[in-house]
Amino acid sequence: MSEPILSQDLWRKISQKVESVDKYVKKLKTVQLVQLMIHAEMQEYTSLDEISNSLNKEAFANALHLDSISTSQISRRFREMSTDVTDLIHKSIVQTLGVERGFKSLRQSLGRLYLIDASTISLCLSQYLWADFRETKAGVKLHQRIRFDGGDPIPDEAIITVARKYDKSQLEFLIVEDDDALNVFDRGYLKYDLFDHYCREGIRFVTRLKNNACVEVLQELEIDEESVIEEDLIVRLGKGKNRMEHDLRLVITKDTEGKAIMILTNDFTMTAEEIGDIYRYRWQIGVSS
Repeated sequence: MSEPILSQDLWRKISQKVESVDKYVKKLKTVQLVQLMIHAEMQEYTSLDEISNSLNKEAFANALHLDSISTSQISRRFREMSTDVTDLIHKSIVQTLGVERGFKSLRQSLGRLYLIDASTISLCLSQYLWADFRETKAGVKLHQRIRFDGGDPIPDEAIITVARKYDKSQLEFLIVEDDDALNVFDRGYLKYDLFDHYCREGIRFVTRLKNNACVEVLQELEIDEESVIEEDLIVRLGKGKNRMEHDLRLVITKDTEGKAIMILTNDFTMTAEEIGDIYRYRWQIGVSS
C-alpha cells in the first residue's frame, strides 16, 4: 500500500490532530489504523480477522511499519479513535473530488441538486449505551447530503446523531442556501416553519408530502393531456396557528406501480414534468449510491 491514496498533506494533518493522544499509544498509531482500514476497504475485507491477517504479507507490513496486530487491538483502537479524524478525511476527499471534477453545475436549468437523506445503523446496546435508539437496541443515524452535478453522486456533508433523533432535526444544518442550489429530501423532513423560512430566503427545495397533511388547494394549474402529471396545484399547508405563510406548489404523479406521489416545492418556474423528474433523480441516485 502506498500513501498517495490520501495526500501527504492530509496524513500530516491527521498526525497533528492525534499527536497528543497517540504519544500514549504503544502500537497501531492512528495513521497506521487509517491506512489499515483503507486497505481493508479496497480489498473488501469483511472481518477483523482478515484485516489482522493482511499483515502476513511482508511488503504490506513493511509499508505500515507494523509487523502484526490482533483483532482485539484493532477493535480497541477503533473505539478510542476520535471522530474528528474521519471527519477530516471525509472533507478532504470531497474537496479533492470537487477540484478534479470542477463542481460544474448541471447542464440544465435545474441548477445543482443536493439530495438529503438519513440512514439508521443498529449497534449492540451493551457496548453503546449512549447511542439512544430502542429499549433493546442501540443505534446511530447518518444524516447525509449528496451532491449531484450530472455525473456520479458525491457525498458532500454528513452528520452523525443518536438514532432516536428525528430526520428533520438536522435539516437546517444540511440545507444549501446558494441561489442555484435545489435541495431534494423525503417526507421525513416535513417542517412548516422551516419551509416558510426557505420561501422568505429564496432557498429552493423539492420534497414528498405526507398523505395525512392538511392541504388547502388555492389554484389548479393547466397540464398537458398527454403528460404523466395528474395534477399541478398551488396550495397552502397547515391550519390555524400551524398554517404556513407562503404558498407552495403540489405536483401529483404516479410511480411505476401506479401509486400516487405528491411532490411539494417552492419553485414556481419549473415545469411539472421537471419537478417529477427531479424526484426520480433522487430515487435513482439513492439506489446507486
